[in-house]
Amino acid sequence: MKKIVLASTLFLLLFGCGEGEPVAGASAMKEAAPSGGGSFSGRVGEQIYNVEVACTGLDQDWFMFRSDRTDSTDSNGDGLIVSGMQNGDKFILTIVDQGVKYSAGKLAKFNKNANGAQGSGTLWQDGASSSFDAEFTVTCD
Repeated sequence: MKKIVLASTLFLLLFGCGEGEPVAGASAMKEAAPSGGGSFSGRVGEQIYNVEVACTGLDQDWFMFRSDRTDSTDSNGDGLIVSGMQNGDKFILTIVDQGVKYSAGKLAKFNKNANGAQGSGTLWQDGASSSFDAEFTVTCD
Protein backbone atom coordinates (compact mmCIF):
# COMPACT_ATOMS: atom_id res chain seq x y z
CA MET A 1 0.00 0.00 0.00
CA LYS A 2 2.89 2.34 0.80
CA LYS A 3 4.29 1.78 -2.70
CA ILE A 4 0.97 2.74 -4.28
CA VAL A 5 0.73 5.92 -2.19
CA LEU A 6 4.37 6.79 -2.97
CA ALA A 7 3.92 6.17 -6.70
CA SER A 8 0.66 8.16 -6.74
CA THR A 9 2.23 11.07 -4.88
CA LEU A 10 5.26 11.08 -7.17
CA PHE A 11 2.97 10.93 -10.21
CA LEU A 12 0.95 13.91 -8.95
CA LEU A 13 4.11 15.89 -8.26
CA LEU A 14 5.47 15.25 -11.75
CA PHE A 15 2.27 15.53 -13.76
CA GLY A 16 0.03 17.65 -11.56
CA CYS A 17 -1.31 20.80 -13.06
CA GLY A 18 -1.62 23.78 -10.80
CA GLU A 19 -0.38 27.28 -10.43
CA GLY A 20 3.31 27.95 -10.44
CA GLU A 21 6.16 26.45 -12.38
CA PRO A 22 5.73 22.96 -13.87
CA VAL A 23 8.05 20.18 -12.76
CA ALA A 24 10.98 19.76 -15.15
CA GLY A 25 10.15 17.25 -17.86
CA ALA A 26 6.42 17.04 -17.22
CA SER A 27 5.43 19.35 -20.09
CA ALA A 28 7.92 17.69 -22.44
CA MET A 29 6.43 14.29 -21.62
CA LYS A 30 2.89 15.52 -22.23
CA GLU A 31 3.96 16.67 -25.69
CA ALA A 32 5.90 13.50 -26.57
CA ALA A 33 4.29 11.30 -29.22
CA PRO A 34 3.11 8.12 -27.49
CA SER A 35 3.69 6.00 -30.60
CA GLY A 36 7.27 7.03 -31.33
CA GLY A 37 10.60 7.94 -29.93
CA GLY A 38 11.81 4.59 -28.73
CA SER A 39 11.15 0.96 -27.94
CA PHE A 40 10.68 -1.07 -24.78
CA SER A 41 11.58 -4.76 -24.58
CA GLY A 42 11.00 -6.53 -21.32
CA ARG A 43 9.98 -9.61 -19.43
CA VAL A 44 7.80 -10.07 -16.36
CA GLY A 45 7.95 -13.68 -15.25
CA GLU A 46 7.53 -15.64 -18.48
CA GLN A 47 5.60 -12.87 -20.30
CA ILE A 48 7.58 -10.97 -22.96
CA TYR A 49 6.73 -7.36 -23.88
CA ASN A 50 7.80 -5.33 -26.94
CA VAL A 51 6.18 -1.95 -27.42
CA GLU A 52 6.95 1.51 -28.80
CA VAL A 53 7.44 4.21 -26.17
CA ALA A 54 7.94 7.96 -25.97
CA CYS A 55 11.09 8.97 -24.08
CA THR A 56 12.06 12.24 -22.48
CA GLY A 57 14.80 13.48 -20.19
CA LEU A 58 17.32 10.77 -21.05
CA ASP A 59 20.12 13.24 -20.31
CA GLN A 60 18.50 14.35 -17.02
CA ASP A 61 17.99 12.67 -13.63
CA TRP A 62 14.22 12.53 -14.22
CA PHE A 63 14.19 10.27 -17.31
CA MET A 64 10.74 8.93 -18.28
CA PHE A 65 9.14 6.76 -20.92
CA ARG A 66 5.62 5.52 -21.60
CA SER A 67 3.69 3.59 -24.22
CA ASP A 68 0.45 5.59 -24.07
CA ARG A 69 -0.67 9.19 -23.75
CA THR A 70 -0.97 8.83 -19.97
CA ASP A 71 0.25 6.34 -17.39
CA SER A 72 -3.29 5.30 -16.50
CA THR A 73 -5.20 5.03 -19.79
CA ASP A 74 -4.73 2.57 -22.65
CA SER A 75 -4.96 5.28 -25.31
CA ASN A 76 -3.95 3.04 -28.23
CA GLY A 77 -6.27 0.13 -27.36
CA ASP A 78 -3.63 -2.62 -27.25
CA GLY A 79 -4.44 -3.62 -23.65
CA LEU A 80 -0.96 -2.67 -22.49
CA ILE A 81 0.37 0.37 -20.61
CA VAL A 82 4.10 0.52 -19.95
CA SER A 83 5.73 3.38 -18.08
CA GLY A 84 9.01 4.03 -16.36
CA MET A 85 10.30 6.99 -14.41
CA GLN A 86 13.68 7.81 -12.92
CA ASN A 87 13.84 10.09 -9.90
CA GLY A 88 17.49 10.52 -8.98
CA ASP A 89 18.81 7.06 -8.09
CA LYS A 90 15.32 5.47 -7.96
CA PHE A 91 13.52 3.95 -10.92
CA ILE A 92 9.79 3.16 -10.92
CA LEU A 93 8.50 0.65 -13.49
CA THR A 94 4.81 -0.07 -14.09
CA ILE A 95 3.23 -2.47 -16.59
CA VAL A 96 -0.53 -2.83 -16.91
CA ASP A 97 -1.42 -5.86 -19.03
CA GLN A 98 -5.14 -6.30 -19.79
CA GLY A 99 -6.01 -4.53 -16.53
CA VAL A 100 -3.51 -6.44 -14.34
CA LYS A 101 -0.93 -4.07 -12.87
CA TYR A 102 2.67 -4.99 -12.06
CA SER A 103 4.93 -2.39 -10.48
CA ALA A 104 8.02 -1.62 -8.45
CA GLY A 105 8.52 1.61 -6.51
CA LYS A 106 12.28 1.15 -6.72
CA LEU A 107 13.69 -1.31 -9.21
CA ALA A 108 16.72 -3.16 -7.81
CA LYS A 109 19.00 -2.51 -10.80
CA PHE A 110 18.85 0.42 -13.20
CA ASN A 111 21.45 1.77 -15.62
CA LYS A 112 21.20 4.53 -18.18
CA ASN A 113 23.37 5.32 -21.21
CA ALA A 114 23.28 7.77 -24.13
CA ASN A 115 20.77 5.61 -26.07
CA GLY A 116 18.43 4.36 -23.36
CA ALA A 117 18.32 2.33 -20.19
CA GLN A 118 18.08 -1.16 -18.80
CA GLY A 119 17.01 -2.57 -15.49
CA SER A 120 15.92 -5.60 -13.53
CA GLY A 121 14.30 -6.49 -10.26
CA THR A 122 11.04 -7.68 -8.76
CA LEU A 123 7.63 -6.42 -9.87
CA TRP A 124 4.63 -6.94 -7.62
CA GLN A 125 1.13 -7.67 -8.88
CA ASP A 126 -1.33 -5.14 -7.43
CA GLY A 127 -4.05 -6.66 -5.28
CA ALA A 128 -2.16 -9.93 -4.85
CA SER A 129 0.90 -11.17 -3.01
CA SER A 130 2.48 -12.38 -6.26
CA SER A 131 5.88 -11.13 -7.32
CA PHE A 132 7.73 -11.70 -10.58
CA ASP A 133 11.32 -11.35 -11.73
CA ALA A 134 11.49 -8.65 -14.40
CA GLU A 135 14.03 -7.14 -16.75
CA PHE A 136 13.81 -4.51 -19.44
CA THR A 137 15.69 -2.50 -22.03
CA VAL A 138 14.43 0.78 -23.45
CA THR A 139 16.05 2.36 -26.49
CA CYS A 140 15.35 6.02 -27.19
CA ASP A 141 15.77 7.68 -30.60
